[in-house]
Amino acid sequence: YEGSAVCFDACPAGQYLEPSALTCQSCGAGSYSSSPGRECTSCEAGKFQAAVGSTSCANCPRNKYQSLPQQTTCDDCTSPLFSNPGAESCTVCLGGEYRKETSGGLQECTDCPAGKYKDESGSDSCKDCPPGKYEDEEGSESCDKLCPPGTW
Repeated sequence: YEGSAVCFDACPAGQYLEPSALTCQSCGAGSYSSSPGRECTSCEAGKFQAAVGSTSCANCPRNKYQSLPQQTTCDDCTSPLFSNPGAESCTVCLGGEYRKETSGGLQECTDCPAGKYKDESGSDSCKDCPPGKYEDEEGSESCDKLCPPGTW
């Protein structure tokens, strides 16, 4: 410690050196220390830590987010908004897109397939084109193409 007549060991993981008392103290909620040292680190946005004396921060879980660093909780994404673990914000699928779960368990916005459309943000599913109309492109917000006479 600078200006001291004695040397101090590094504080254990989960603690920091309190300079005025020259003692190790637990890292506060919203922060952590992963290895022995003198300082704690704030949890990044998208992560949180509710406990004191922690050695790591946790990702916000699915459908929750945290936009600020050094937080003890995550906020909910309200439907139709969603998020994947570790999110700093929520996502909404736009018109022409729907929410799809990937093989890895993540959520993403994917274009509606040809023959379907989605005309509003937020809805989780695409609609079938009505009889007499069609859409041959993916990601459509409407089915405005008329079927030729004699077809449907």
